[in-house]
Amino acid sequence: MKRVDSIANYLIETNADVIILQEVFHNRASKHLNELMAESYPNITKPGPKSLFGVASGVFVYSKVKFKNQPKHYSFKDKTGADRLAKKGLVHVTLDIEGKDLDILGTHLQAGRGLKRIGIRKNQVEVINTVQREISDSNAVLYVGDFNIAASTANFDSLTKTLHASTLEPMGKLKNTCNFKDHDLMEANGKSYWIDFIFLRKNKRSKLIGSIIESPRQIMNGKSLRLSDHNPITSTLILK
Repeated sequence: MKRVDSIANYLIETNADVIILQEVFHNRASKHLNELMAESYPNITKPGPKSLFGVASGVFVYSKVKFKNQPKHYSFKDKTGADRLAKKGLVHVTLDIEGKDLDILGTHLQAGRGLKRIGIRKNQVEVINTVQREISDSNAVLYVGDFNIAASTANFDSLTKTLHASTLEPMGKLKNTCNFKDHDLMEANGKSYWIDFIFLRKNKRSKLIGSIIESPRQIMNGKSLRLSDHNPITSTLILK
C-alpha cells in the first residue's frame, strides 16, 4: 500500500497506450491501483480465475483503447514451488487500432532455476504458442511480461523460435530488469538479468522501435526507494 500511489503516478505519466503489469496480487492494493488508473486507463482487465488459495494470475492489462473483444484468461496447469499459490497464466486482449487488430498476450512464467523449472517454462510457452496460433497471421501480436528467461541464452533462443518472435535491445545505460540488491522487496543473489520482455510476433506489417528500460523510484523518509523489484520496459509499436 505504501507504493501504490507512486506506482500509479509513474504509470500514468508514461502516457503509454497500453500497460501490462505482473504480480498484482494484493487485493486492497490492486483495487486502489485500479481506482487511480481508471480515469487515464478506462479499459482494465479483470483478475481472472483464482487458485485454491484465492490468488489470480496477477497479470493486468490497462489500455486507453477499448478492448475489441472480451479479454480471455488462460491458466497454466504446469507449475511448482511458490508459483502454485497463484493461478499463473496469460491474458489475451484484442485492440482495434484505427481499423487494425492488435493482439496482446500478457503473461508471467514459472520462476526459479533448475531443469524442472526450465521444463515447466517450456510447457507454459507452448500454451502461449497454442493461443497465438488461433490469431490471424495478418494481426500484429505482442507477447509481454516476465518470462523468467534471461536474454542471450539458449532458452531465450528457444522461446523466440517457438513464438516466432523478436524484441529490441534496450537503448540507454539500463539493460537489465531484475535481481537488484538495492532494495528489500525481494532477495537478490548474483548478477542482474533482463527477463521482462516486449516481443513482437514476426510480421511484415509491424515493427518495434525505441525500446527502453527505466528504474522508477519514490522518496520515503528521505530515501530514494525502488517502486518495484523489477524495472519496467517500454517499446513503441509501428503498425504499417
